[in-house]
Amino acid sequence: MLGPNALGVLPRAEGVVLSGVYYNRASSLIAGGEASLIAGAGGVSIGRFGWADAGGSVLNARSSSSDRIGLVLNQGGDWRRVFWDETTRTWKIREGMNLTLMTGAMGAYVRLDGGGDYNAQIYADPVDGRVVAAYADGLEPTRWRLVRPRGPNGLSLITTWNNPP
Repeated sequence: MLGPNALGVLPRAEGVVLSGVYYNRASSLIAGGEASLIAGAGGVSIGRFGWADAGGSVLNARSSSSDRIGLVLNQGGDWRRVFWDETTRTWKIREGMNLTLMTGAMGAYVRLDGGGDYNAQIYADPVDGRVVAAYADGLEPTRWRLVRPRGPNGLSLITTWNNPP
């Protein structure tokens, strides 16, 4: 039996778990080669929303209305690629390292700060990329929905598939 990885996340046979984010192989990603998106200044938190500018630099904060949004995934690697940021309490991809932004998926497990209810709309905090399942002023709606709530800070499943109108 497989145990939790170094980040305390249990592996799942049908997909990949990276720093608290599980994603299914049937995912859609922002177009571009592996090296086309890189972590911007200060690094980028994994498992949060990120915004890519026209030059391919990604931040966990929106800086322009033309930025492309997606969930930040790690490309793999070791301590030279990622580091623990005590301020945000997230694993971050180091500045200048390549990454992937996932725009849609059958399922992705993320940590929701405040929990949420089944089928809740998922919002992105344009200040720090937090994944939120309840509307508040200033949050940006996404195409994601909550399908398996796990309470505050639990790994909750979100999806872009079968969204109600």
